[in-house]
Amino acid sequence: MRDNQRLLEDKVTDMTHNGTVDINKNENLNQRKLVLHFDIRNTLIVADTVTSITVEQALNAYLTGVLWGRASENNQWEWKSKAPSLNAPEPVKRMIVKTPVDRTKLRLTVGDFVGTEVGSSFDIYYHNNLRKLEWNHKKVDPKLTLHGNKGKHYHYILPAVYRLIQYLSDTGRDFNIIIRTYGLDCENVLHSLDHALKSKSHPAFPHLPDMNLHRKSGRILRHGNQVTVEQMADKETVERRLENADDIYKFMSEFEGVCGFRDDFEFWQNHDYKHSCAKPLWIDPSDSSCQHIIFDDNYRPHHADSIVDIRERDQNGRWTSLDSVQLDKYDQSCLVQVDLLEAINNENYYIDKVIHCETKYDNILQSRKV
Repeated sequence: MRDNQRLLEDKVTDMTHNGTVDINKNENLNQRKLVLHFDIRNTLIVADTVTSITVEQALNAYLTGVLWGRASENNQWEWKSKAPSLNAPEPVKRMIVKTPVDRTKLRLTVGDFVGTEVGSSFDIYYHNNLRKLEWNHKKVDPKLTLHGNKGKHYHYILPAVYRLIQYLSDTGRDFNIIIRTYGLDCENVLHSLDHALKSKSHPAFPHLPDMNLHRKSGRILRHGNQVTVEQMADKETVERRLENADDIYKFMSEFEGVCGFRDDFEFWQNHDYKHSCAKPLWIDPSDSSCQHIIFDDNYRPHHADSIVDIRERDQNGRWTSLDSVQLDKYDQSCLVQVDLLEAINNENYYIDKVIHCETKYDNILQSRKV
């Protein structure tokens, strides 16, 4: 595996914004199919096209969730963070606690965080990342960009996402993308991706592959332990309904191209945000032909309120929802907590994550053979 890892890393280094890599050197590359599940907000995008939240407000709101502190004895706020971090520097709470009851209102409330006295010391992180998000190409494509303040235009879908698609295509990989969101922006994201893939109009990525893309978002519904997956032909017509876990796993593993589903947020909310009631992800470690990976900023290792419910298929063919201790083995192999700021600053962010996940999953599969 070290040779494969080095090969992959060399290919990342060789990639250019407009070029392709030589897949003839790719003979030894692990050809396991990649099934990549992506959350939307703070994973694929910073701000959506459904609410009135601007890119500037959304980035401000994100910063409040990755900066840590606590109230002092005289009720003054004391920062424990020196820089944004997904993890607390010590057992403290976030300055702003996210409340899913009205997430849009919350983002508006903290939309000028760095402009306040308490947030001003983190102004540099805000402006540096905002500059990275700017659309600096001559032609402004409304399907690929978002309007911002003062006439600015920003990337709608992060360049790191397109970089990953280009990389996987150039290295001859078999992969699909499944968008998984609790939000309302799934179809808009699908349409934007479809435009970039089919029209070859993204100025930074003109050689993207022409992938099959299902433009209607489906639904993933939960009723107790039962999960129903519905792919839609249109807004009201169900094209495919799956309720058996084997059928769901087979569909998601074999699907070609890009599709998207809206997960059951109300079910998660009504069950106190327990990870066992969140977005289900089916993993069959006996199937070495594919690897499922979910990228989500709200996946939190070892937290009861994490956003992913791992359903593992055992040797007897039974699907079991893993507890927080059991699913730890899949952390950084099938489960990735996305760091939005890193994804903004490093266009190879998702490539690096996939490489790491493949290496760790190889170790999991090898351990099963021993």
